[in-house]
Amino acid sequence: MLSVSTAAFITIPFVRCTSRNAPLAKSLSRPLFLSQICDANTLREIGNAYRAKSPDEATENQLVNKILGDQGYKAHFKDENDPRFLAFLDEKIHKDFSTDQTLIIKGWVVSTTEARQCALASLIKP
Repeated sequence: MLSVSTAAFITIPFVRCTSRNAPLAKSLSRPLFLSQICDANTLREIGNAYRAKSPDEATENQLVNKILGDQGYKAHFKDENDPRFLAFLDEKIHKDFSTDQTLIIKGWVVSTTEARQCALASLIKP
């Protein structure tokens, strides 16, 4: 007969932890422009390829932190409907292109921010 602590010890490693950033990550996982020209599978393929190329940015929390930077935006943006949120992402993507922070992934030229957004999309269940 298994004790409760033994059952917990066996089960806990297999339980997926939910990110504290889950709502924000879901909002960040939608590259606005790319989602108008790519289907969801293509976005996930771009994201999977980016995560494979950048293993230090392979988790939800790492990607959220990389997208938002160290400027404390996480506290200000709760969802994608905040106009400041959309303006922030748009500005970040434009800056990536103007400073050559771009990548070619799966035949697509994307900004680093868009690649990170796709990487988040590849981690989040639809």
